[in-house]
Amino acid sequence: MAQRKKTVEFHKQTQPAPQAVRKIETDEILTGLDKFEYLLGMYWKQIAAGAGAIVLIIIALVIVQAARKAGDAATRSAFADAATIEELSKVIQENPGHLSAINARFKLASLYADKKEFQKAHDTLREIANQSKAAPFQRVQAALHAAYMLESAGRDNDAVNEFNAVIEDSFASEDQRQEAFYSAARLCVKLGKTAQAERLLAAVNYSRKESLWVMKASALKLSMAAPEAKTAPAAKPEAKPEAKPAPAAKAEAKPEAKTAPAAKPEAKPKAKTAPAAK
Repeated sequence: MAQRKKTVEFHKQTQPAPQAVRKIETDEILTGLDKFEYLLGMYWKQIAAGAGAIVLIIIALVIVQAARKAGDAATRSAFADAATIEELSKVIQENPGHLSAINARFKLASLYADKKEFQKAHDTLREIANQSKAAPFQRVQAALHAAYMLESAGRDNDAVNEFNAVIEDSFASEDQRQEAFYSAARLCVKLGKTAQAERLLAAVNYSRKESLWVMKASALKLSMAAPEAKTAPAAKPEAKPEAKPAPAAKAEAKPEAKTAPAAKPEAKPKAKTAPAAK
């Protein structure tokens, strides 16, 4: 107990008084202010130059940002005004990486398709499908339309391959994948590849009954499974004996009236001429 009292007294003696602590803190604050004033007085030119440089940098960034916005607005306006194949091709070539170029390429592909230039339409759509800046839905949708362009061009086997690529695309939505399953199976039936068509139809997600493509796939599957209906030959109508027309009544032969022989004119005696006088 005595030892404990000694320890407490020792701590009281070693700890500074509260007034002394407050005086030390005040002295430290004043010392810090003096240092700041000293540094400010010594290096005010450098500090002012640095602040001015920062202000100039901020102004330059604001100007650049405003110029970019103005240029972007002009580019967007150019994309919006383009309506023909030539105008769209030019603005896309000048701004190939602009976000507006994606919709412009869709529009350009549609114009090519209207002119029956299916290969150009396909190539334009493939540019969208291969562009990293495009949204995943846009890329997959472009790939689907590109496959349809191959089908329109008569390249059914190549179209099947591109539909299969959509099926394998991890970014494809569920509805896009069902569309690719159905379209590839439909073309396989057309090409006579029945086994491949059956495999594709078997992979369709038939639980999505509300999907248009699932309904089409179901109809295609049923049409392949149903045996061909053999139509019975049409029954020939019984041949009715033709009604023979009644023989025309023969008119009773009336004896022809014999015409009396024409009366011969009586021969008149020739007048004898008197002999000439000797």
